[in-house]
Amino acid sequence: MICAARSVALVLSVSIMATSALTPVAVAQTLQSYTLENVKSRNIEKKADVLIPRIEITGTNVSRADMERLVAPDLSQEARADIVMNMKAQRIFIPEVVISRNDEEKGRFVLRNYLVTNLDNARFDRISLGSIEGTMTTKEAAEGTFKSGQITLEGGDFSKVAAAAKAGDPSDGVAKLRLFSWSGFEMTITEPKVLASAPGGNSYRFGLKSATAKTDYSGDLPTKAIGSFDGMYFVAPPSSDVGKALADFGYNRVEFGVKFDGTYNPAARTFALDDYSFTGLNAGSLALSGAFTNLDPSTFTNDTSNRLASLMKGRIAGLNLRYVDAGLFDKALVFFAKSQGKDPAAVRKEWSMMIVGMLPMLMGGDPVALKLSEALSAFVTQPKSLAISLKGKSGPINIADFAKLMDPSFLLSQVEITAVANR
Repeated sequence: MICAARSVALVLSVSIMATSALTPVAVAQTLQSYTLENVKSRNIEKKADVLIPRIEITGTNVSRADMERLVAPDLSQEARADIVMNMKAQRIFIPEVVISRNDEEKGRFVLRNYLVTNLDNARFDRISLGSIEGTMTTKEAAEGTFKSGQITLEGGDFSKVAAAAKAGDPSDGVAKLRLFSWSGFEMTITEPKVLASAPGGNSYRFGLKSATAKTDYSGDLPTKAIGSFDGMYFVAPPSSDVGKALADFGYNRVEFGVKFDGTYNPAARTFALDDYSFTGLNAGSLALSGAFTNLDPSTFTNDTSNRLASLMKGRIAGLNLRYVDAGLFDKALVFFAKSQGKDPAAVRKEWSMMIVGMLPMLMGGDPVALKLSEALSAFVTQPKSLAISLKGKSGPINIADFAKLMDPSFLLSQVEITAVANR
């Protein structure tokens, strides 16, 4: 499985390399349009061959000769960054890219309908990839397939990323992207130790049903970001060790989604995390929200080290954590009880008594600890929901001091804690 994941990662990285190699240095003074055919290349590790039967380039500042020279496979990272930073093109369209590998990990992937519109110095109106389909075989003899729907990016500005890549570290650059959407993917990989004729088959399945993200900006500053990854799932062959372990836990598949909703106010230098949540099918939901102050705009626009330095100057006005159970807690309890050879009801009682007896002692007998233990005990006894809120007793807490909250004495001296169960 790990090798298969590496194979997919390799395929995706090679496809990005192949398409980014199509953005050459601006040397022509007038815009040109032309078509390149049967472009062949290899990835930098020289393990995957790339064939691009046709590249349609419209309204570019790069000559045909320079384009042909620059799609060569031996282009350096620095030169590639220069290319991305200087190219202009009204449209680039690639109907098909074929990536094949034939060494210890075999595979063939086909990318279709790659389109870029209004590319200008690493900024673009739209980039889309219609689909990806492929097959692979790992050196452990596991066979896999990969299939993806359309991926779309709109309103992008990667100029800072390109500049950071040229300097040696792309992560120092901050990308702007107004819209991202993915219609989903599914990857399968066989388990060589399980027969194909076994009940339920012998393939692992990983997938995503859809994903979207939207960001609003004020200049370079992100002011509003919302996103969701829906229907991420994992299914194991029932006869495999993983499948049996999942069944023992009470699941035949794992499926969950993630949502994010946050707003930054540059004038007030505040950030409101309205929702950062995980929701699992037949499991439950875990949601985090909070308010942050004293966040300088450089927290969102600087290079990596300076972003972190700016973040450490911020403060936490409040944090809220809420868990709503939909079967996960009881499944975990039954699984633990079975592993210990105990009755689940007895384990539930033990956990409840342990919380009531030990938590106040660990927290020095503070009255807050008593209320917290009561809420946790009530949740263990009848798991419906649990909400915990934190806020500073004397105002917002320094983000730089967040790690100290693991110390019970510091936590209780600086933070007001509220816990409520089953409401």
